[in-house]
Amino acid sequence: MGVMGIKQITKNFFLFIFLILGISSCANLSKNRIYQGSFILSNGQVTEKYWKEDLEFKRSSWYFELTMYFDIMIGQLKEDSGFNNWMTETERLALNSCVEKYITLSYRLDSDKISDKSFFAQMEKQGLTQIILPDFGNQVKLHPDFERLGLREYNVYFLCRRGPGSGNPIKVNFPSFKEGIIN
Repeated sequence: MGVMGIKQITKNFFLFIFLILGISSCANLSKNRIYQGSFILSNGQVTEKYWKEDLEFKRSSWYFELTMYFDIMIGQLKEDSGFNNWMTETERLALNSCVEKYITLSYRLDSDKISDKSFFAQMEKQGLTQIILPDFGNQVKLHPDFERLGLREYNVYFLCRRGPGSGNPIKVNFPSFKEGIIN
């Protein structure tokens, strides 16, 4: 076999590799992904009252390719948590009938694609009502971890479960994505 034969084989080999790569790249029908994780707000303070406690959030992020469309972080606020000190008396009364209380941090890139409204409509169907607590939200936004983690563009809400369904996972469905489950 001469030099020309080896060149032809090499050329065919590279064409074959490019063909395989081209076909396999088309096999990825979904570029929509959900990533999950968690993060913690550590400790808190209001006036002279300081507490050492971690508030854990479960995080789910909806991506199209490398662009994050929607991000939600949910942390359950227990009755005995020191973070309850961030609430005003009026805010405590608004949550008085809640069986479960969740702090929710949300980000959306474009509300025409995925919106807070769509998310909270799904929460309503699962027995979770959105409540806005402005003073508590300001305390969360002023926490050093909030700034350190780059959460400036996030909104702070509460979810309140007043009836049955306690302990059920929170399910989230957005068009063209798999179902997201937040435990």
